[in-house]
Amino acid sequence: MARIAAAFVAASCALPATAADCVQDRAVYTEKDNGFVLTFRPTKPWEGAANMMAVMDLAFPDGTHIWGDIHIPNGTAHNQAGFYTDACSLPVFEPGKDADPTDGSSEAEYAACRIYDGILLALEDNDIAEIPWHDGRPPAATILFPDLGPVIRYSGLVASPGDEPHEVFTFTGCTP
Repeated sequence: MARIAAAFVAASCALPATAADCVQDRAVYTEKDNGFVLTFRPTKPWEGAANMMAVMDLAFPDGTHIWGDIHIPNGTAHNQAGFYTDACSLPVFEPGKDADPTDGSSEAEYAACRIYDGILLALEDNDIAEIPWHDGRPPAATILFPDLGPVIRYSGLVASPGDEPHEVFTFTGCTP
């Protein structure tokens, strides 16, 4: 998990200036109230299923990180998002060093450390819009995680009421 978090932090340092220079699975968003930073990255071949659109990292103002993934179930429903504590991990593979990917967490472990299971929506022109994963369009300007704030609040990951993220995140940059 530490390697995943370090990779997100390092990748977030060089951010193109506009959404026109970016695609959704490299977008970085900031939450308006407390400064949580949400970073997307493309999935690696050994990490997930065909319907897994991206891996994401949510950086808390205190330096805590949780990671998550985005799936489109059967390609017909809203994007499904899950966030996990650092008790769960994706498979890891370092070409040139590893012969095969190391196993990530089991399904039972994922179930035990999942703290958010919900949908991810794009907001465009005061309405819900499709998140542009495949078509090369710029990323959504604003995304919404319904109920993420209360889930984080009651998970024990923040110290007090008001420290949780607002559910609206605004595009602020892009990873290389």
